[in-house]
Amino acid sequence: MTERSIWDKLNSYGASIADSVYQASVVSVFAYAGVLLLLGSVGAAVWAGAVDVPEFHPR
Repeated sequence: MTERSIWDKLNSYGASIADSVYQASVVSVFAYAGVLLLLGSVGAAVWAGAVDVPEFHPR
């Protein structure tokens, strides 16, 4: 039975961390794009007058 060296284990661990960070960054880009799309559609609805937004005057 051959045992992997510590360097192989560290390499595997580092690769799994890099893969996790990459996947998280891809998901965050999609989430950011979704938020921008949502804000754009709300802004377009307000600009077109489809949604009535009363003015807000804090006291």
